[in-house]
Amino acid sequence: MDRDFDDEKFKIDPIQKDKGEHEPFSEPPDASEQRFFLSLLVYVKKFLSSLPIAPGTSYQFSKEGEFLDHIIEFRRLLALLMRKDLSRDLNFIEELSKAWLKLVGDSKTLKITQQGDPIPVMKLNFFLNTLSHYPPGEEHSLGFYLSAYAGKDWIPFPFLNILQKVHEDHLAKLETSILTGWISLLGNILPENLDP
Repeated sequence: MDRDFDDEKFKIDPIQKDKGEHEPFSEPPDASEQRFFLSLLVYVKKFLSSLPIAPGTSYQFSKEGEFLDHIIEFRRLLALLMRKDLSRDLNFIEELSKAWLKLVGDSKTLKITQQGDPIPVMKLNFFLNTLSHYPPGEEHSLGFYLSAYAGKDWIPFPFLNILQKVHEDHLAKLETSILTGWISLLGNILPENLDP
C-alpha cells in the first residue's frame, strides 16, 4: 500500500555540518561579574552576622572541637595563598584539598542540639557552596578540583590556573579580593575568641 506524503508537512532540516565542533573556551569573568560576586558575599556576610544567636546553643561534631580546627586550618591555607603564589606547589595543593575534604565532612556531620542556632551550619554550607561554584561559568569549579584531586599523583592545569588567578586577584585588589571574602566568611563562623 503506497502512501502519499505531502513534502510541506514533513520538512526535515538539513544536518548541521559543524555539529561536532565544540564552542571555544569562555573568557574569564570580567570585572563587573567579580564585583557582583564579591558584593553578594559581603551582603550575605552582613545578613548572617545580624541574625541573633540563641543562648545555650551547643553543637555536636563527629569529633569534639575538630570542626573549629578545620576552619582555622583552611583559613590559614587561604592566607598563605594570599601572600604567595602556591598554585604550583603540590604539597600545598594536597594540604588544601585535604583540609577542604575535612570541611565537607564536617558539613555532613554537624548537628544542632538544644534548640540550637543553625547559623554556623548555614555559614559553613554557604562557604562550601561558594567555592563549589567558583569561578562562575567554568566547566569545573574550585570545589570540584579540591574534592576530586586530593591524594592524586597529578593535578589538572585548570585547577592550578584557578589557584593562580585567585592569588593574582588578591594582589590586584587586596581588601576586595575573592580570597579576602572567603577568609572573612570563615572568620564569621568562628567564635570571636578564636578569630585570629
